[in-house]
Amino acid sequence: KLSEFDLSRIFVNYSKRHLPDLKNIKEITKSSNLGAIHSINISIGNGELAMITSHYIDYLKYLLNETPINVQAILSPPKENIRGLNYEDNNGVCSLFYESGITAFLNFSKNHSNKNVQIFIKCQKGYIFFDEYQSYLIISPQGMAPFVYNSIEQGTSAIGIKRVISDILSPNKLTTMCSYEDALEV
Repeated sequence: KLSEFDLSRIFVNYSKRHLPDLKNIKEITKSSNLGAIHSINISIGNGELAMITSHYIDYLKYLLNETPINVQAILSPPKENIRGLNYEDNNGVCSLFYESGITAFLNFSKNHSNKNVQIFIKCQKGYIFFDEYQSYLIISPQGMAPFVYNSIEQGTSAIGIKRVISDILSPNKLTTMCSYEDALEV
């Protein structure tokens, strides 16, 4: 029984929400002129509901600041595992529906050849695309050239992208694109 455990010693590690690039995506959605989020697609390669996908379900809760009101999923049947059936990490697909009208779709099927996580956020006036393992972010406001930001090639993800958020995507500023070098200038 859960009541028999000392709950002060239980810790669940959902650390994706604390990664700089994923925190920046939340800031972009809050402070940009991309408009309201309409839908989110997250592609998580090579299965793994418990080990990887659960972190992105938690990230959606952090990003949207709400929990889904309806969840629909199709999971693979359990199969024998060297550690037993309790350790099987299913693959499949999952749709999450939110009271705000946002829908999210997570594909964690084994038909992907690698674990490359990609997040696509469709907003009212543009989109955000993030490739986690290649560390690049695309912000595409409607009617403008996309801004591509690679946090590996360009150093830290926090410096340049913060400038993009404050100067380029702010609804109160003229919307223009700039180079990475220009974004670093204060």
